[in-house]
Amino acid sequence: MEIRAWTEVREISGRTSSQQSHSQRTSLFLEVNEDGYRGVGEIAPHDVAIWFDPARAEVLRYLQSFLVQRLDGRRGEGSSVLHLTDASSVARPAAALLEMALVDWSLQRDGRVVEEEFNGTYRVERQLTRSALSPSSETPATGAVRIKVAPWTTADQIGSLAEHASTVILDVNGDVADRQTIGLWLTALRADQLRAVEQPVRPGDWNSSVPLVEAGIPIFLDESIRTVTDVRHAAKYRCASGVCVKVERVGGFAMAARVISEAQERGLDVYLGGFFESPWAKRWMHAFATQFALGPSDVGEGVTAERPEPSGDVIRIV
Repeated sequence: MEIRAWTEVREISGRTSSQQSHSQRTSLFLEVNEDGYRGVGEIAPHDVAIWFDPARAEVLRYLQSFLVQRLDGRRGEGSSVLHLTDASSVARPAAALLEMALVDWSLQRDGRVVEEEFNGTYRVERQLTRSALSPSSETPATGAVRIKVAPWTTADQIGSLAEHASTVILDVNGDVADRQTIGLWLTALRADQLRAVEQPVRPGDWNSSVPLVEAGIPIFLDESIRTVTDVRHAAKYRCASGVCVKVERVGGFAMAARVISEAQERGLDVYLGGFFESPWAKRWMHAFATQFALGPSDVGEGVTAERPEPSGDVIRIV
C-alpha cells in the first residue's frame, strides 16, 4: 500500500470570522494506492490551530508518525480508523481523512461510487455563507444563509446581508455574545428569518447559553460538538436547540452518522457543516447528508466532482 498526501489552495469567499480573516482555503488530500485502485480523502483544516481544531501541519505529522503505522494491513475499513487513534485533538481530523481515503479505495475496488455507499433519499438544501466582518467584499444571498458575526458587528451589517435570505444563522464562532448584543442583532432580521445564533459561548461551555435558550432564542453549538458525549451534554443541560456536525471535527463519516442520530433522537435540530472543502469532499458530504432529515447544510456544489489527481509537492506517507 502506498499512501501520499498533497495540498491545494483555493480562493473562497465568506470565510472571514472573528477567529480568522483570509480569502483562501487549503485542502489536505490523502491518496491510498494499491492493486491498481486509488482512493482519495480530503479535509480542509485551519492554517493554524483554532480552539480545539488543529493546524494542517499537525494533522500531517500525526498521520505520518502515528496513525498510518497502526493500519496493520487494513483495507477499506474506514469505520474502524477512529478506534486506532489516541485522545489528542489532532486524532479526529486525521481519522476523518484516512477513513475517507480507505472507503474510496474500497469503492474503486468494488466498482461503486459514493452515492451508492451513502444511498439516502432525503433532499439536501444548500446553505450559503456570508461574513458581516468583511461586508465590502460580500454580496447578499437568497435561501438559507449563515452570516459570520462578532460581538462588535452592527445590526446594519447583518441587515444588508440578510435582506434576501429565507433563513439566517448568526455564527459567532466561539466568541462570547451576551443577550443584549444578540437582541440588537435580531432587530436586523424579520421575525421568521432567524434559524439560530451559533456558538455564542466558548467551546465546551455548557452553562452560559442556557439563559438564551430559556429566553426563546434558538442556539446552535458548533465548535463544542466533537463527540456523542458532547451531544448528550447539549441536550442534558438544555443549552442548545440544535447542533452543527462537521465530519472532519468528529472523526469521519461513520462517527458523524452516530453523532447526527444521537442529536436527532434527543430532539436537537441538526445540520451538516463544512470547512470550505473542495468539490470532491462536497460531493461526499452531499451524498452522506441524503441519509438524514437535516436542515440546510454546507454541502455546496460538487455532486459530479471527479477524484482529484496529486499536484504540487506530493508527500509520501508510506
